[in-house]
Amino acid sequence: MSSELKEKIMKINKRWGDALEVSPCSLNDFKKLLKNTLPYEDLDLVRSDSDVIEYCNILRIEHVRRNKRYSGTVGSNIYDSIMESTSFEILFARLEIALNLDSINNKSSWYDAIDKIVSLSSIGVKVVIMGDYDYDKEITFVPEGEEFIDEKVVKKVLSFLGDKSNEHFKKALKAHLKKTPKKRIETVEAIRRSLEEYLKDTLGNNKNSLESNIKELGKALKDNDIDPRIINNIFKSLSMLEHFFNENSKHNDGALSHEEVEYVIYEASVNMYAINELLVNVK
Repeated sequence: MSSELKEKIMKINKRWGDALEVSPCSLNDFKKLLKNTLPYEDLDLVRSDSDVIEYCNILRIEHVRRNKRYSGTVGSNIYDSIMESTSFEILFARLEIALNLDSINNKSSWYDAIDKIVSLSSIGVKVVIMGDYDYDKEITFVPEGEEFIDEKVVKKVLSFLGDKSNEHFKKALKAHLKKTPKKRIETVEAIRRSLEEYLKDTLGNNKNSLESNIKELGKALKDNDIDPRIINNIFKSLSMLEHFFNENSKHNDGALSHEEVEYVIYEASVNMYAINELLVNVK
């Protein structure tokens, strides 16, 4: 809940003796908030039929066409499956799938509306929205209190990555949230691919390996008259990451802790941000 809204509710409750409910919503009460915000006409009609079928296939439920609308036959498959959820975990898993389907338009408005009702519900869920532009926005639901990697770093890096690099970076962040050994390896591999694609885009060397492009980067930074100590620091950092990737993601499935993986995400992100500022955004 936003600080402004909390303050407003506190003032009203002070005047009217706790007249407004501030305790966490029950599952049924939260479904009412969803119904007010996302009627099934929005959940099902704004999507292509192929997206609705994809949603049903992911959840292994039957795709039912119930009532004739517009030029085709449209049901309420997505709406019904979300409202039939028997726990918050199931509901948010289904809602996350629905809100990230390709055919949804005006994601910013949808995501902002969901963010508001989640805040109002006080149910201990945090909404994480990634992506700067409407077409590449994605929404993730995280248990409140669970640390999520610095959103400022994430949003800044996502804002300048190319398509392939961006895709791998988002994949890494999603895997990182799962906190399982298998997902940690997936996170490291996705960060490696993101960094590799970013250097290819930045240096224009589409065929070069990560190791080769780290060396090429040093030359590019030198040509831009960057201080040798900064070049050396970036080179050492990227070389460390490259060796780490080889040992823990590309060739071996090493045992990694959640904290080690998070360090790798930060290290790669800070380097990509620095390179972008030193080579791309040079005024």
